[in-house]
Amino acid sequence: MGNFFKKATNPKQYDLGEMKWEDEGVTSPMRQFFADQLESVLGDLSGKTVLDVGSGAGYCVRVYERLGAKEYTGVEPSEMNVALSREHHPRLNVIL
Repeated sequence: MGNFFKKATNPKQYDLGEMKWEDEGVTSPMRQFFADQLESVLGDLSGKTVLDVGSGAGYCVRVYERLGAKEYTGVEPSEMNVALSREHHPRLNVIL
């Protein structure tokens, strides 16, 4: 249990090389389920600014865009995820 907790609380856990978010794909069933749930909870974001803490690889940007957010900023501790965010979602302002 100690190793699991240590790994799970490491802010750089997604830079360890074990997680391959790109392999999951943009339209995986898991991502689609999460996006659907998020969209149903957030509602209309027209003209609003979104701060996404723990933004991962930026896949929620599509939800924010569909809901009308005017801008969005992600805060992410993983260098690998920040690089993926910047590559795939150039409109997302992401902070490492």
